[in-house]
Amino acid sequence: MVTIKSIFFKSLKIGSLEDDFKALFDELYDRLVYFATKLVNREEDAEDIVQDAFVQLWNRMNSLENHQNVYKQYL
Repeated sequence: MVTIKSIFFKSLKIGSLEDDFKALFDELYDRLVYFATKLVNREEDAEDIVQDAFVQLWNRMNSLENHQNVYKQYL
């Protein structure tokens, strides 16, 4: 079973904060949009919701000393 934790730690092999975030975004974006679309019944709204969540996550990652633990604190 794929979990957010396993995806995040897999992405950490890349190295930089920007690369880690991009790997996390690339891995989760489509699935999160699909899930959000089921809740709001409009793909455009779901995309906005997921993008906003990733912006908030990015803002929090920049303020954390250890971005390896961000998934515990945010997701």
